[in-house]
Formats: sequence, structure tokens, C-alpha cells
Amino acid sequence: MNEVLVEKKFVGFRSDNKALFEKTLDRFSTRKHDRFIVLSGDDVVVEKDPIRVLEYPPDSDVIVTWTGKWNSDIFRFKVKDLCEYHDKIMKEKQ
Repeated sequence: MNEVLVEKKFVGFRSDNKALFEKTLDRFSTRKHDRFIVLSGDDVVVEKDPIRVLEYPPDSDVIVTWTGKWNSDIFRFKVKDLCEYHDKIMKEKQ
């Protein structure tokens, strides 16, 4: 079997994730967001539930499309970024 080396290079993704995290985690059960694509090691996994994304290694890359009425935005972040935001909102709810 031939091995293919792929270099991860991210261009053109949004990285201002605060609004995305607020809509995704604060009301994840009612948001009709697109799937989360998690790049963990050599694996590419598609997740529907943002809480499941928190279970991947912190340095895993995540890509998600935020579909709008007129256009869509593509966001990129690390699992650790989502974890930090999740921890913050959980503390605020206590």
C-alpha cells in the first residue's frame, strides 16, 4: 500500500470563534449547525454534537461550517479552545 503524506495547511478560515462557541455550546441542542470535522492524529472524524468534540485530544484541529442565509463561514479552532470556552460557561452557570 502506498502512503500519502498530507501537510495540514489552513487558509481562509475564520478564527474569531467567540460567537460560534456561544451559539454552539450555549444552545447546542436547538442549533442546526453543520457537522464538526475533527482532525485527530491521522484520523478525520465527523461529529454532530459539540460536546463530543470536547473528548478529543486538546491539540486536535476542528473545522465547522456556519451556514447563513446568504453565505457560509468556515471556522477553524483547536479542541482546547472549545474546552476553555466550555469550562468558562460552566463556571458562570454555577
